[in-house]
Amino acid sequence: MAGRSRPGPWHARMRTLIGRRFHKSFALSGITKMLRRPGWSHQVPARRPPDAIRMRWLAG
Repeated sequence: MAGRSRPGPWHARMRTLIGRRFHKSFALSGITKMLRRPGWSHQVPARRPPDAIRMRWLAG
C-alpha cells in the first residue's frame, strides 16, 4: 500500500478513547477508516497552539 502509513500509537490512543467513551471496540484498520471518512488525519499536531488561540477555538 504505497503512500499509507501503518497504525501507530495515535491509533491505539483513539481506540482506547472510543472504547472508554462509547463502550465499543474497533480494530485499528476500522479506526483509520472512521478518521478518513470525514477527511480527518491520524497525524498528531507538531506543536500545541497558544492558550489564547485554543480558548477562542473552544469557545466556538
